[in-house]
Amino acid sequence: MKRNVFTLIELLVVISIIVILVSMLLPALNKAREGARKISCKGNLKQMGLAENMYANDNAGWMIPYGKGAWGTLTWRSEPLYFPAYLGSKNFSKIVCCPQAFEVPKPSYGYNQELVGDSVLTPFHKLDKIPVKVVMLTDTAYTTSSGGAYWEGFLYSWWTGALSFRHFREINASHSDGHADSIFYNDITLDIIKPLN
Repeated sequence: MKRNVFTLIELLVVISIIVILVSMLLPALNKAREGARKISCKGNLKQMGLAENMYANDNAGWMIPYGKGAWGTLTWRSEPLYFPAYLGSKNFSKIVCCPQAFEVPKPSYGYNQELVGDSVLTPFHKLDKIPVKVVMLTDTAYTTSSGGAYWEGFLYSWWTGALSFRHFREINASHSDGHADSIFYNDITLDIIKPLN
Protein backbone atom coordinates (compact mmCIF):
# COMPACT_ATOMS: atom_id res chain seq x y z
CA MET A 1 0.00 0.00 0.00
CA LYS A 2 1.41 3.34 -1.11
CA ARG A 3 0.92 6.48 1.07
CA ASN A 4 0.78 10.01 -0.34
CA VAL A 5 3.12 12.03 1.82
CA PHE A 6 4.38 15.56 1.22
CA THR A 7 8.09 15.76 0.99
CA LEU A 8 9.91 18.55 2.77
CA ILE A 9 10.59 20.29 -0.56
CA GLU A 10 6.90 20.27 -1.52
CA LEU A 11 5.95 21.65 1.89
CA LEU A 12 8.49 24.48 1.58
CA VAL A 13 7.23 25.33 -1.90
CA VAL A 14 3.62 25.58 -0.62
CA ILE A 15 4.72 27.77 2.32
CA SER A 16 6.73 30.06 0.03
CA ILE A 17 3.72 30.47 -2.30
CA ILE A 18 1.55 31.41 0.68
CA VAL A 19 4.17 33.94 1.85
CA ILE A 20 4.34 35.49 -1.61
CA LEU A 21 0.55 35.79 -1.79
CA VAL A 22 0.36 37.39 1.66
CA SER A 23 3.14 39.86 0.80
CA MET A 24 1.19 40.86 -2.32
CA LEU A 25 -2.03 41.39 -0.35
CA LEU A 26 -0.62 43.34 2.62
CA PRO A 27 0.02 46.63 0.76
CA ALA A 28 -3.53 46.57 -0.58
CA LEU A 29 -4.91 45.91 2.90
CA ASN A 30 -2.80 48.72 4.37
CA LYS A 31 -4.01 51.11 1.68
CA ALA A 32 -7.62 50.13 2.40
CA ARG A 33 -7.05 50.71 6.12
CA GLU A 34 -5.56 54.16 5.44
CA GLY A 35 -8.51 54.92 3.14
CA ALA A 36 -10.92 54.06 5.95
CA ARG A 37 -9.02 56.38 8.31
CA LYS A 38 -9.20 59.15 5.71
CA ILE A 39 -12.98 58.74 5.49
CA SER A 40 -13.27 58.77 9.29
CA CYS A 41 -11.15 61.93 9.45
CA LYS A 42 -13.34 63.61 6.84
CA GLY A 43 -16.39 62.67 8.94
CA ASN A 44 -14.79 64.30 12.00
CA LEU A 45 -14.15 67.50 10.07
CA LYS A 46 -17.69 67.51 8.71
CA GLN A 47 -19.03 67.28 12.27
CA MET A 48 -16.77 70.15 13.30
CA GLY A 49 -17.89 72.21 10.30
CA LEU A 50 -21.53 71.61 11.22
CA ALA A 51 -20.75 72.55 14.83
CA GLU A 52 -19.22 75.80 13.52
CA ASN A 53 -22.43 76.46 11.60
CA MET A 54 -24.58 75.76 14.67
CA TYR A 55 -22.44 78.15 16.72
CA ALA A 56 -22.82 80.81 14.02
CA ASN A 57 -26.60 80.31 13.96
CA ASP A 58 -26.71 80.87 17.72
CA ASN A 59 -24.37 83.89 17.63
CA ALA A 60 -25.64 86.21 14.89
CA GLY A 61 -23.48 84.56 12.22
CA TRP A 62 -20.11 85.00 13.98
CA MET A 63 -17.50 82.24 13.80
CA ILE A 64 -16.06 80.56 16.87
CA PRO A 65 -13.22 82.85 18.03
CA TYR A 66 -9.69 81.51 17.99
CA GLY A 67 -9.08 82.63 21.55
CA LYS A 68 -10.30 84.97 24.26
CA GLY A 69 -7.18 87.07 24.53
CA ALA A 70 -4.06 87.84 22.55
CA TRP A 71 -2.52 85.15 20.32
CA GLY A 72 -0.99 83.37 23.30
CA THR A 73 -4.40 82.28 24.60
CA LEU A 74 -5.60 79.52 22.27
CA THR A 75 -8.89 78.21 23.55
CA TRP A 76 -11.03 77.21 20.57
CA ARG A 77 -10.44 73.47 21.07
CA SER A 78 -11.22 73.27 24.76
CA GLU A 79 -13.37 76.27 25.67
CA PRO A 80 -16.69 74.72 26.85
CA LEU A 81 -18.74 77.34 24.99
CA TYR A 82 -17.19 76.48 21.63
CA PHE A 83 -16.80 73.06 19.99
CA PRO A 84 -17.39 70.89 23.09
CA ALA A 85 -20.82 72.48 23.54
CA TYR A 86 -21.86 71.58 19.99
CA LEU A 87 -20.08 68.25 19.56
CA GLY A 88 -20.96 66.83 22.96
CA SER A 89 -18.47 65.94 25.66
CA LYS A 90 -18.87 62.17 25.22
CA ASN A 91 -17.22 61.91 21.79
CA PHE A 92 -15.38 65.23 21.74
CA SER A 93 -11.92 63.73 22.29
CA LYS A 94 -12.41 61.30 19.36
CA ILE A 95 -13.86 63.87 16.96
CA VAL A 96 -10.97 66.33 17.34
CA CYS A 97 -8.32 63.63 16.66
CA CYS A 98 -7.54 62.36 13.18
CA PRO A 99 -7.32 58.54 13.23
CA GLN A 100 -4.27 58.76 10.93
CA ALA A 101 -2.36 61.07 13.34
CA PHE A 102 -0.22 58.62 15.28
CA GLU A 103 2.32 60.88 17.03
CA VAL A 104 0.31 61.59 20.20
CA PRO A 105 -3.36 61.14 21.09
CA LYS A 106 -4.10 64.89 21.05
CA PRO A 107 -6.36 67.10 18.93
CA SER A 108 -4.86 67.11 15.45
CA TYR A 109 -6.93 69.67 13.55
CA GLY A 110 -6.11 73.33 13.14
CA TYR A 111 -8.17 76.46 12.64
CA ASN A 112 -7.58 78.84 9.74
CA GLN A 113 -6.22 81.91 11.51
CA GLU A 114 -6.89 84.02 8.42
CA LEU A 115 -10.60 83.72 9.22
CA VAL A 116 -10.90 83.85 12.99
CA GLY A 117 -10.08 86.53 15.51
CA ASP A 118 -8.89 86.67 19.06
CA SER A 119 -10.69 89.89 20.02
CA VAL A 120 -7.38 91.73 20.43
CA LEU A 121 -5.18 91.42 17.34
CA THR A 122 -7.49 90.31 14.55
CA PRO A 123 -11.18 90.85 13.88
CA PHE A 124 -13.82 88.16 14.07
CA HIS A 125 -15.53 87.07 10.84
CA LYS A 126 -19.09 86.22 9.98
CA LEU A 127 -19.47 82.71 8.60
CA ASP A 128 -21.73 83.69 5.69
CA LYS A 129 -19.11 86.17 4.41
CA ILE A 130 -16.48 83.47 3.87
CA PRO A 131 -16.32 81.89 0.40
CA VAL A 132 -17.19 78.19 0.47
CA LYS A 133 -13.87 77.16 -1.12
CA VAL A 134 -11.87 78.64 1.79
CA VAL A 135 -10.63 76.06 4.32
CA MET A 136 -11.83 76.55 7.91
CA LEU A 137 -10.44 73.50 9.72
CA THR A 138 -7.93 70.94 8.52
CA ASP A 139 -5.27 68.35 9.39
CA THR A 140 -2.29 69.95 11.11
CA ALA A 141 1.24 68.72 11.65
CA TYR A 142 2.83 67.53 14.86
CA THR A 143 5.40 69.82 16.46
CA THR A 144 7.73 69.13 19.36
CA SER A 145 7.44 72.69 20.66
CA SER A 146 5.29 73.24 23.76
CA GLY A 147 5.84 69.68 24.94
CA GLY A 148 4.65 68.06 21.71
CA ALA A 149 1.28 68.77 20.12
CA TYR A 150 -0.36 69.52 16.78
CA TRP A 151 -0.53 73.05 15.38
CA GLU A 152 -3.71 74.74 16.62
CA GLY A 153 -3.88 77.05 13.64
CA PHE A 154 -2.24 78.05 10.37
CA LEU A 155 -1.76 81.08 8.14
CA TYR A 156 -1.06 81.22 4.43
CA SER A 157 2.45 82.51 5.11
CA TRP A 158 3.45 79.29 6.91
CA TRP A 159 1.00 76.59 5.88
CA THR A 160 3.74 74.28 4.56
CA GLY A 161 5.04 73.58 8.07
CA ALA A 162 1.70 73.62 9.84
CA LEU A 163 -0.48 71.41 7.63
CA SER A 164 -0.15 67.63 7.55
CA PHE A 165 -0.76 65.84 4.26
CA ARG A 166 -1.20 62.50 6.01
CA HIS A 167 -3.89 61.11 3.69
CA PHE A 168 -2.11 60.03 0.50
CA ARG A 169 -0.50 63.53 0.17
CA GLU A 170 -3.85 65.18 0.83
CA ILE A 171 -5.42 67.07 3.71
CA ASN A 172 -9.02 66.78 4.74
CA ALA A 173 -10.72 70.11 5.34
CA SER A 174 -14.08 71.54 6.37
CA HIS A 175 -15.56 74.65 4.79
CA SER A 176 -17.95 77.44 5.75
CA ASP A 177 -21.06 75.67 4.47
CA GLY A 178 -20.30 72.60 6.62
CA HIS A 179 -19.05 70.26 3.87
CA ALA A 180 -15.71 68.46 4.09
CA ASP A 181 -13.40 67.41 1.28
CA SER A 182 -9.83 66.37 0.49
CA ILE A 183 -7.25 68.73 -1.02
CA PHE A 184 -4.10 67.52 -2.75
CA TYR A 185 -0.77 69.10 -1.76
CA ASN A 186 -0.27 70.80 -5.15
CA ASP A 187 -3.76 72.33 -5.03
CA ILE A 188 -3.11 74.54 -1.99
CA THR A 189 -3.39 78.14 -3.22
CA LEU A 190 -3.83 81.52 -1.59
CA ASP A 191 -7.54 81.69 -2.42
CA ILE A 192 -8.44 78.53 -0.48
CA ILE A 193 -6.69 79.67 2.70
CA LYS A 194 -7.06 83.43 2.69
CA PRO A 195 -10.32 85.00 1.53
CA LEU A 196 -9.50 87.67 -1.03
CA ASN A 197 -11.45 90.82 -0.15
